[in-house]
Amino acid sequence: PEYLLEDLYDPEFEIDAEAKAMRAVSAFQAARIRGGKSQPRLLVLLGKVGRGKSLAASLLACQKMAQGEGAVFVGAPDYCDEMRDREASPSLRKRVRVTSMLVLDELGDEFLDQSGRNVYELVQLMKSRFETMRPLIMTGNITRAEFERRYGDRIVSRILQVGAIVECGGPDRRAKMRKEANR
Repeated sequence: PEYLLEDLYDPEFEIDAEAKAMRAVSAFQAARIRGGKSQPRLLVLLGKVGRGKSLAASLLACQKMAQGEGAVFVGAPDYCDEMRDREASPSLRKRVRVTSMLVLDELGDEFLDQSGRNVYELVQLMKSRFETMRPLIMTGNITRAEFERRYGDRIVSRILQVGAIVECGGPDRRAKMRKEANR
């Protein structure tokens, strides 16, 4: 939505990837607090490793838990592994569908099985969060084009209807920290 993208775009100020991820999550949360019919429900943070996407999303999840609200942070590969075993996963399946805030981390790292079951499980989860109007933040070390190819036009359209896809570029902050530590 425009309000979220306006909060992120400042042509005079080039921000690094970690700051962009933090601003995206902050804008997402601020718009949710303002409420109204157009409050965002879906946010996707994409980019190479070390850009601060998971950190920003996990900080919001921790904030929600500190406020006494439910929040679940789960890796997409772990979720897919759990969903393969139907008998072992009913509690996780329920938790991710009903929690107040869900962070689905590392999209694109799930195993692409021949049956398409893993992508199907993730798409069903995204659809469920969309339909129940529950917030979902997703992170992935893939490009927007890869995200669109993997999860499809229908999911991208739903995300853009009630949220945003933000690409976080810039340098790897972990590599920068290692370099500074080795000085």
